Amino acid sequence: MSVKDREDKIFTQWRNLVKKDSSAFFVTDGIVNEDAWKKASIRVLYLLKEVNGADDEWDERDYLANYNNKDSYIKTHSPTIDVLIKWQFGIVDAGQSSWNEVEKEILNKELQSDLLKQICLVNIKKTAGGGIVNWEQFDAYFANTCNHDFLRQQLCLYNPQVVICGGTAWHLCQIKGWEYSNWKQTSRGIRYFVNANTTYIDFCHPNNRGPKNMIYYALMDALKELNII
Repeated sequence: MSVKDREDKIFTQWRNLVKKDSSAFFVTDGIVNEDAWKKASIRVLYLLKEVNGADDEWDERDYLANYNNKDSYIKTHSPTIDVLIKWQFGIVDAGQSSWNEVEKEILNKELQSDLLKQICLVNIKKTAGGGIVNWEQFDAYFANTCNHDFLRQQLCLYNPQVVICGGTAWHLCQIKGWEYSNWKQTSRGIRYFVNANTTYIDFCHPNNRGPKNMIYYALMDALKELNII
Protein backbone atom coordinates (compact mmCIF):
# COMPACT_ATOMS: atom_id res chain seq x y z
CA MET A 1 0.00 0.00 0.00
CA SER A 2 1.37 3.41 -0.97
CA VAL A 3 1.78 6.24 1.52
CA LYS A 4 -1.04 8.09 -0.26
CA ASP A 5 -3.34 5.10 0.20
CA ARG A 6 -2.52 5.04 3.90
CA GLU A 7 -3.02 8.81 4.15
CA ASP A 8 -6.41 8.51 2.45
CA LYS A 9 -7.47 5.71 4.78
CA ILE A 10 -6.79 7.97 7.78
CA PHE A 11 -8.48 10.94 6.09
CA THR A 12 -11.66 8.97 5.42
CA GLN A 13 -12.11 8.28 9.12
CA TRP A 14 -10.94 11.75 10.12
CA ARG A 15 -13.33 13.48 7.72
CA ASN A 16 -16.26 11.54 9.17
CA LEU A 17 -15.30 12.69 12.66
CA VAL A 18 -14.95 16.34 11.65
CA LYS A 19 -18.23 16.31 9.74
CA LYS A 20 -20.10 15.29 12.89
CA ASP A 21 -19.22 18.62 14.52
CA SER A 22 -18.78 20.98 11.59
CA SER A 23 -19.98 21.78 8.09
CA ALA A 24 -16.53 23.13 7.16
CA PHE A 25 -14.77 21.67 4.15
CA PHE A 26 -12.11 19.03 4.89
CA VAL A 27 -8.75 19.63 3.18
CA THR A 28 -6.30 16.73 2.84
CA ASP A 29 -2.51 17.09 2.73
CA GLY A 30 0.74 15.14 3.08
CA ILE A 31 3.45 13.94 0.70
CA VAL A 32 3.22 15.65 -2.67
CA ASN A 33 5.06 13.01 -4.71
CA GLU A 34 6.11 9.78 -3.04
CA ASP A 35 8.94 8.95 -5.48
CA ALA A 36 10.43 12.46 -5.23
CA TRP A 37 10.11 12.36 -1.43
CA LYS A 38 12.03 9.08 -1.24
CA LYS A 39 14.77 10.40 -3.53
CA ALA A 40 15.11 13.82 -1.84
CA SER A 41 18.55 14.57 -0.43
CA ILE A 42 16.81 15.80 2.74
CA ARG A 43 13.23 14.80 3.55
CA VAL A 44 11.53 17.91 4.91
CA LEU A 45 8.10 18.02 6.50
CA TYR A 46 6.52 21.44 6.97
CA LEU A 47 3.99 21.48 9.82
CA LEU A 48 1.59 24.44 9.58
CA LYS A 49 -1.69 25.38 11.29
CA GLU A 50 -4.36 25.40 8.55
CA VAL A 51 -5.03 26.27 4.92
CA ASN A 52 -6.40 29.68 4.02
CA GLY A 53 -9.93 29.51 2.70
CA ALA A 54 -11.97 26.80 1.00
CA ASP A 55 -15.26 26.86 -0.87
CA ASP A 56 -15.14 23.12 -1.45
CA GLU A 57 -13.20 20.07 -0.33
CA TRP A 58 -9.84 19.81 -2.02
CA ASP A 59 -6.49 18.06 -1.79
CA GLU A 60 -3.40 20.12 -1.02
CA ARG A 61 -1.21 17.35 -2.39
CA ASP A 62 -2.76 17.84 -5.84
CA TYR A 63 -2.57 21.60 -5.46
CA LEU A 64 1.17 21.50 -4.76
CA ALA A 65 1.85 18.92 -7.46
CA ASN A 66 0.29 21.31 -10.00
CA TYR A 67 1.25 24.61 -8.41
CA ASN A 68 1.03 27.62 -10.74
CA ASN A 69 -0.27 25.43 -13.56
CA LYS A 70 -3.55 27.16 -14.35
CA ASP A 71 -4.59 24.56 -16.91
CA SER A 72 -4.53 21.67 -14.45
CA TYR A 73 -5.69 23.16 -11.17
CA ILE A 74 -8.06 25.98 -10.34
CA LYS A 75 -5.98 27.31 -7.45
CA THR A 76 -2.72 29.04 -8.31
CA HIS A 77 -0.73 31.56 -6.32
CA SER A 78 -0.20 31.39 -2.55
CA PRO A 79 2.16 33.68 -0.58
CA THR A 80 2.74 30.88 1.92
CA ILE A 81 3.68 28.33 -0.73
CA ASP A 82 5.90 30.87 -2.50
CA VAL A 83 7.92 31.19 0.70
CA LEU A 84 8.08 27.41 1.17
CA ILE A 85 9.52 27.15 -2.34
CA LYS A 86 12.28 29.57 -1.31
CA TRP A 87 12.95 27.64 1.92
CA GLN A 88 13.08 24.35 0.06
CA PHE A 89 15.44 25.86 -2.51
CA GLY A 90 17.69 27.02 0.30
CA ILE A 91 17.74 23.55 1.84
CA VAL A 92 18.63 21.89 -1.46
CA ASP A 93 21.15 24.67 -2.18
CA ALA A 94 22.58 24.39 1.38
CA GLY A 95 21.98 28.12 1.83
CA GLN A 96 24.85 29.05 -0.48
CA SER A 97 23.11 31.44 -2.87
CA SER A 98 22.72 35.18 -2.43
CA TRP A 99 19.23 36.53 -1.92
CA ASN A 100 19.18 37.95 -5.46
CA GLU A 101 20.09 34.51 -6.79
CA VAL A 102 17.39 32.86 -4.73
CA GLU A 103 14.70 35.24 -5.99
CA LYS A 104 15.85 34.79 -9.58
CA GLU A 105 16.14 31.01 -9.51
CA ILE A 106 12.74 30.28 -7.99
CA LEU A 107 10.95 32.14 -10.79
CA ASN A 108 11.56 29.01 -12.87
CA LYS A 109 8.24 27.13 -12.71
CA GLU A 110 9.86 23.79 -13.51
CA LEU A 111 12.15 24.27 -10.54
CA GLN A 112 9.17 25.29 -8.38
CA SER A 113 7.46 22.04 -9.33
CA ASP A 114 10.57 19.94 -8.61
CA LEU A 115 11.02 21.54 -5.19
CA LEU A 116 7.39 21.14 -4.15
CA LYS A 117 7.33 17.49 -5.21
CA GLN A 118 10.08 16.79 -2.67
CA ILE A 119 8.19 18.00 0.38
CA CYS A 120 5.56 16.84 2.82
CA LEU A 121 3.14 19.52 3.99
CA VAL A 122 0.86 18.81 6.94
CA ASN A 123 -1.70 21.14 8.50
CA ILE A 124 -2.76 20.57 12.09
CA LYS A 125 -6.31 21.72 11.37
CA LYS A 126 -7.86 19.98 8.38
CA THR A 127 -10.60 22.55 7.90
CA ALA A 128 -9.81 25.88 6.30
CA GLY A 129 -9.34 29.16 8.14
CA GLY A 130 -8.68 32.70 6.99
CA GLY A 131 -5.69 34.89 6.29
CA ILE A 132 -5.33 35.32 10.06
CA VAL A 133 -5.96 32.36 12.36
CA ASN A 134 -9.27 32.50 14.20
CA TRP A 135 -7.92 31.24 17.50
CA GLU A 136 -11.34 30.48 18.96
CA GLN A 137 -12.06 28.10 16.09
CA PHE A 138 -8.54 26.69 16.03
CA ASP A 139 -8.47 26.08 19.79
CA ALA A 140 -11.89 24.42 19.67
CA TYR A 141 -10.63 22.08 16.93
CA PHE A 142 -7.41 21.38 18.81
CA ALA A 143 -9.27 20.70 22.05
CA ASN A 144 -10.76 17.58 20.46
CA THR A 145 -8.19 14.91 21.32
CA CYS A 146 -9.53 12.68 18.53
CA ASN A 147 -7.93 15.18 16.14
CA HIS A 148 -4.65 14.62 18.00
CA ASP A 149 -4.98 10.87 17.50
CA PHE A 150 -5.54 11.17 13.77
CA LEU A 151 -2.69 13.65 13.38
CA ARG A 152 -0.34 11.32 15.25
CA GLN A 153 -1.37 8.53 12.88
CA GLN A 154 -0.68 10.74 9.88
CA LEU A 155 2.72 11.91 11.13
CA CYS A 156 3.73 8.30 11.78
CA LEU A 157 3.42 7.59 8.05
CA TYR A 158 6.46 9.69 7.27
CA ASN A 159 10.13 9.42 8.08
CA PRO A 160 11.34 13.02 7.73
CA GLN A 161 14.87 14.06 8.55
CA VAL A 162 13.68 17.51 9.55
CA VAL A 163 10.32 18.96 10.56
CA ILE A 164 9.98 22.73 10.28
CA CYS A 165 7.20 23.89 12.59
CA GLY A 166 5.63 27.07 11.25
CA GLY A 167 4.36 28.40 14.57
CA THR A 168 3.24 24.92 15.59
CA ALA A 169 5.99 23.60 17.90
CA TRP A 170 3.90 23.99 21.06
CA HIS A 171 0.97 22.17 19.44
CA LEU A 172 3.28 19.39 18.28
CA CYS A 173 4.49 18.94 21.85
CA GLN A 174 0.90 18.56 23.03
CA ILE A 175 0.23 15.96 20.36
CA LYS A 176 3.43 14.01 21.03
CA GLY A 177 3.40 14.36 24.81
CA TRP A 178 6.75 16.18 24.81
CA GLU A 179 7.89 18.90 27.21
CA TYR A 180 8.62 22.08 25.28
CA SER A 181 11.06 23.07 28.02
CA ASN A 182 13.31 20.22 26.85
CA TRP A 183 13.89 21.87 23.48
CA LYS A 184 17.40 23.31 23.02
CA GLN A 185 18.53 26.47 21.27
CA THR A 186 21.00 27.17 18.51
CA SER A 187 23.63 29.81 19.19
CA ARG A 188 21.28 32.38 17.62
CA GLY A 189 18.26 31.30 19.66
CA ILE A 190 16.31 29.06 17.27
CA ARG A 191 14.72 26.32 19.35
CA TYR A 192 14.98 22.71 18.20
CA PHE A 193 14.43 19.17 19.39
CA VAL A 194 15.95 15.90 18.21
CA ASN A 195 13.94 12.71 18.52
CA ALA A 196 15.12 9.44 16.95
CA ASN A 197 16.40 10.45 13.49
CA THR A 198 14.33 13.62 13.14
CA THR A 199 15.23 17.21 14.00
CA TYR A 200 12.31 19.48 14.81
CA ILE A 201 12.76 23.23 14.27
CA ASP A 202 10.59 25.77 16.09
CA PHE A 203 10.26 28.48 13.47
CA CYS A 204 7.84 31.16 12.35
CA HIS A 205 5.05 30.71 9.83
CA PRO A 206 6.25 31.05 6.20
CA ASN A 207 4.00 34.05 5.68
CA ASN A 208 5.33 35.92 8.71
CA ARG A 209 5.27 39.64 7.97
CA GLY A 210 8.94 40.15 8.82
CA PRO A 211 11.60 40.67 6.11
CA LYS A 212 11.58 37.50 3.99
CA ASN A 213 15.33 37.54 3.42
CA MET A 214 16.15 37.80 7.12
CA ILE A 215 13.74 34.99 7.98
CA TYR A 216 15.16 32.86 5.17
CA TYR A 217 18.75 33.20 6.33
CA ALA A 218 17.79 32.70 9.98
CA LEU A 219 16.42 29.30 8.97
CA MET A 220 19.45 28.47 6.80
CA ASP A 221 21.76 29.51 9.63
CA ALA A 222 20.00 27.18 12.08
CA LEU A 223 20.00 24.26 9.64
CA LYS A 224 23.72 24.72 9.03
CA GLU A 225 24.54 24.84 12.72
CA LEU A 226 22.57 21.62 13.23
CA ASN A 227 24.44 19.98 10.33
CA ILE A 228 21.26 19.41 8.37
CA ILE A 229 22.55 21.27 5.32
